Amino acid sequence: MVKLPKNVRDEVKAQIYRRADAHNYMERTRNENSMFMDNLIVDPLVGKRLEEFIEREKVRIYIKDGVLNQYAKEKQRSLFVANPTDIIRKCFSVETFLVKGDAGISLCASAQHKQFVVCNGTILKWETAVRKALEFVRQHTTERPEIVLYLVEPRANMTASDYEYIKYCINLIGISVCFGTK
Repeated sequence: MVKLPKNVRDEVKAQIYRRADAHNYMERTRNENSMFMDNLIVDPLVGKRLEEFIEREKVRIYIKDGVLNQYAKEKQRSLFVANPTDIIRKCFSVETFLVKGDAGISLCASAQHKQFVVCNGTILKWETAVRKALEFVRQHTTERPEIVLYLVEPRANMTASDYEYIKYCINLIGISVCFGTK
């Protein structure tokens, strides 16, 4: 990755973040975001500023890989605000306490010693959340816990039938799903 002076890196990043927020980057289509990036490249405070330190051909790569991908990950992480015990209460009507939790996956237990695993994921990559949950179960418990995926959609383009279909598919393999809201 390109090594920029810290003050330049911070200024450019702040400009891109402000503009991405104003553009509503996480809600836009791929084509709209491509045009947004084209505008950033010719912007005097972003692309032209970067050209003072890196080759013109690498400016787009830096903006996309160095800043916008991080921006999208941070925004996505902020969607995972639900407490795992609240998710279990919503899905199973059971009070639980947190046993172990980190990096978007938690093990909880009820007073009756029933175990629950809650795994965060996105709707687009729900299969990855299933794999993460199963790997966590294999490493952290000897029992067969109830597994629930807490899925969010960073882009608001899912229909009610999309949600129902995903829920149906996940339920087929004995896993529950709870959809987060923005």
